[in-house]
Amino acid sequence: MDLDFTTECPECGAPVKASIGAVAKGQTVRCSRGHRIAMEDKDGGARKAQRSLNRMERAFKKIGRIR
Repeated sequence: MDLDFTTECPECGAPVKASIGAVAKGQTVRCSRGHRIAMEDKDGGARKAQRSLNRMERAFKKIGRIR
């Protein structure tokens, strides 16, 4: 499970679509005008959020198997 979000390009202000997973992994994404933006998880918050999303997804799958 991943959580998508939109932010602004620091160079041109164009929309940038990214995900918590991309930030946690330090991936590079592009804005709608082609500028590259390196995602940086400075304090580890994105990694922690991604881990929690993964746990939640596993819990939902377990619930689905029980019923």
